[in-house]
Amino acid sequence: MDLFKSHQDWPNIVRAIQKLQAHGFIAYLAGGCVRDALLRRQPKDFDVATNATPDEIQMIFPKALAIGKSFGVMIVHEKGTQIEIATFRSDGEYFDGRHPSSVSFASPKEDALRRDFTVNALFYDPIKKEIYDFVQGQKDLEKKILRCVGVPKKRFNEDQLRILRAVRFAAQLGFVIESETAEAIKNFKNPLYQVSYERILEELNKLFQAKYPGVGIQLLEKLNLQKPLLPYVKQRHSYWNKVVDIVEATRKENLEIPFLWAGFLFPEKVSTMSEIREWIFERPFPKQLRLKIISILDFYFQILNGSYDEVEILQSFEASQIDISFFEFARIATEKRGESLLEFEKLISFYKAKVGKDGFLPRPLIAGSDLIQLGVKPGPHLGELLSKFYRFQILNDVVDKTVLMKAYSNKEDGIF
Repeated sequence: MDLFKSHQDWPNIVRAIQKLQAHGFIAYLAGGCVRDALLRRQPKDFDVATNATPDEIQMIFPKALAIGKSFGVMIVHEKGTQIEIATFRSDGEYFDGRHPSSVSFASPKEDALRRDFTVNALFYDPIKKEIYDFVQGQKDLEKKILRCVGVPKKRFNEDQLRILRAVRFAAQLGFVIESETAEAIKNFKNPLYQVSYERILEELNKLFQAKYPGVGIQLLEKLNLQKPLLPYVKQRHSYWNKVVDIVEATRKENLEIPFLWAGFLFPEKVSTMSEIREWIFERPFPKQLRLKIISILDFYFQILNGSYDEVEILQSFEASQIDISFFEFARIATEKRGESLLEFEKLISFYKAKVGKDGFLPRPLIAGSDLIQLGVKPGPHLGELLSKFYRFQILNDVVDKTVLMKAYSNKEDGIF
């Protein structure tokens, strides 16, 4: 496959497969990389499946790392390329909605039959240049259909994360979820309750950054996944469509993941913000991402309502590591919600006039030590006075410390 050959790691991957085959083992590329190559998408990584056991893999690659030996998974480094090599397996009964109680090494066909979706169950031998398809995955690729391998209800009972993976793949590939597979998701009782929120957030991150995020978000509502994910949401169907539009437009502008999350969580009413805050803090978001999402939404409504001080809010932008991208997000959200852009236009003009090319406001010219030398005692008053100095500096574009001191001495403009 041409897309394989253009990948920088391709020679090392072929070399690893050749080593396995030279020792008499079957060795194929498996899963997503085969799917992506057939769709003319550049594969991100490569997984190899083989009938060699972990111990046999270790004999061929003495430095292989056993990251999941009980599941037949080994990590091999071939001339600097990391390759995951897994033994063909079949799974026993699933005991917790995520993991099989046992695994047994098996044939390529049995390995294909345990996988989630037909398009992810393809194998490719790069030496013979042959595709092995035991589940009609190529037909589903041609029709752009996402279909469970085997009985959908059984597949989702085994691993509930597959429910979100179906939605995410639909968003990434622009595929339609086949009707029986979709019905199994829609009628699933207590979906996702056995899935850790770390894994849920990971899938949603991938969904938001997919080529068609709106497809995925619409499916969340269509397949009754909105409530399990966002129990606080009481949004009407029409407003959910606005959320879809906000995320779609935000993705097209290539804004970073905090803005995509802010678009997804965007409340229909400002009063819902307290529930959104609570939901975010109860979920295992990375600290910086959590604070950015909340800051973006808080800043948005402060500015929309005109309840802000220009200097203070730009300082808050810096403290929250929010840059000029905020205004692009605000434009998108405001237009989709049918609100006025006036307050945002006023603030962005101020931002462009006051913030340097590095994206930061000028540093304060006056420090606490300067005021203490003037006889100001340490305490709350000192902090308040420093804020007044800084506000005066920014509003008047002061670049000379002596100008500030003179203004203070003259109690200019009633600032001090």
